[in-house]
Amino acid sequence: MLNRIIQSSTIVTLLLAAVTLASDGAFAFTLIGAGKAVKGWAGNALELHVNPDNCPGEVDDLMDKAIAIWNEVPTLGILLKRGDDTRTTIDQALAGAASITPTVHCVTSMAAVGLNPAVIPGVATGQQVDSQGHLNYGVLILNAEEGAAANVKTLNEELVVDVIAHEIGHILGLGHSSDTSALMYYDASKRKKASLAQDDVDGITYLYPRDELNGDNPFGGCAVIKGQRGRAAIDATLLALPAFLYLMTRFFQQRRRVRKA
Repeated sequence: MLNRIIQSSTIVTLLLAAVTLASDGAFAFTLIGAGKAVKGWAGNALELHVNPDNCPGEVDDLMDKAIAIWNEVPTLGILLKRGDDTRTTIDQALAGAASITPTVHCVTSMAAVGLNPAVIPGVATGQQVDSQGHLNYGVLILNAEEGAAANVKTLNEELVVDVIAHEIGHILGLGHSSDTSALMYYDASKRKKASLAQDDVDGITYLYPRDELNGDNPFGGCAVIKGQRGRAAIDATLLALPAFLYLMTRFFQQRRRVRKA
């Protein structure tokens, strides 16, 4: 009888686990460069270098806030930083002549780089990959065109941080997501604030998985997404339940054998 209960409990547990996984939905993230095996940037750190010309006075603070959004991902295997300022011009960067990369530029004529200044506050472009499939070049452009509706100098800070963080996602190798709540969804108006959805976390972790064997705790420990600790505890309990019930069955069987002896 007890064995039947164990078997039934195991089946129920597996079904619950399947429902839990199914409720997360299908992956919606994409990678840049259709048909290419993009592996992201090589190494465990990446610096973005800003040319401050034409940029808002608070550009460093805006960059730091956008970078921090990605660095909050506990499973991220790369650390993003704002590097030293660069004097590389936008023309040099677009020509692939930047000596340090990726670079960030504020341009006073979006039309000069083929973009509509009325609707596009920023764009990532110029991504290149090496022979191993690793990204090794990128350019982030911010709209600083006078009188333009999408000039980042006239937009509220939350939106500008959202735009920069979104474009950093492209620099890192992510394409657009079909999840409307994701930072990598193309329309920023769908988001109330600059933050990551689970799809963003899944995409960036796919490109830059954390090396668990080099974690701070034995075997890297376990990381959970902010706000998901309760969910993680439930998942862990469901997965551990069959093993617990099996051990309990073995324990009672052993006790019966001892009593019969």
